[in-house]
Amino acid sequence: EVENVVFSLISGDATNTIKNIDKIFSAGMPPLLIIKSTLLWFYKIRIACEAINSGMSLDDAIRVSSPNIFWKTKPKFENGIKIWTSKNIDLVIDRLLFLEKRIKDFPKIDKTLVSFSLIGLTNLAIKND
Repeated sequence: EVENVVFSLISGDATNTIKNIDKIFSAGMPPLLIIKSTLLWFYKIRIACEAINSGMSLDDAIRVSSPNIFWKTKPKFENGIKIWTSKNIDLVIDRLLFLEKRIKDFPKIDKTLVSFSLIGLTNLAIKND
């Protein structure tokens, strides 16, 4: 599932990110879909973090950013918000948008571009930047 890749990346779990990327590519998932899903979740995290910074509670921020979140996904999303609150989410979104363009420009190496980029973004979650 794409969400397994996204949430292992968001949580900074490099080992599971690599495993999940391998699984999803072997299942035939298009790399562009992985990037678009990752972008969507980072947009949601950004909205939630801005809501928290404006004084909302975590639950209210989740309702604002993702009103119909699946109950199994909610704890992973909460964890992602906590990890990324103090990090530069805009930098990640910019990198993902640039990656999307690169994939369209170089479709023959799309899996390689996605793999290396997502692993690099996973490492950003681990750092306290």
